[in-house]
Amino acid sequence: RTGGSTFTRATNTQTLSAGYNRVMPDWTFGVSGGVTLVEPASQAYPTGSIRFSTNPERATTFHLDVSRIAAPSLFFVAGAIISNVGRVEVIHRLSERFSLRGSANYAYNESVPERVVRFNALTLSTGLNYKLTRTMGVDLFYNHSDFKTDSQTLDFTILRNVVGLSLTAQWD
Repeated sequence: RTGGSTFTRATNTQTLSAGYNRVMPDWTFGVSGGVTLVEPASQAYPTGSIRFSTNPERATTFHLDVSRIAAPSLFFVAGAIISNVGRVEVIHRLSERFSLRGSANYAYNESVPERVVRFNALTLSTGLNYKLTRTMGVDLFYNHSDFKTDSQTLDFTILRNVVGLSLTAQWD
């Protein structure tokens, strides 16, 4: 091989965390927090999560998930990625067979220890579900996705709008 060079970095992460979960008849709550050590940079980053959801037997259910984790990067950059994610979902049962759902998801990710790459992702979804049988359902949905990356060498944006119809079979 002539010209060029190869740069390889092995990144390890170790996490120490503690959590608390509370399950009540009408809702569930969980929180965790800790610290993640990223090697070889020997830097520590705070991590954690918060989760809240209402009982799925109610006519309207609500889910909230917020998290921050550190993990080795899989692409674009050597090192680790700090991932900050938030998700909200509401499902309203219109009848025994019909339900309406909507959700919003946002993620902000950044490379560490060198902050050279940033990712932003926003996804908005809505759908109408109909249960054909106990195990089969039809879903009419719309998804909007907006993904952006910002780096020293490559910036791009991907916008997607999808309308779909799906048939699902699920056995518990």
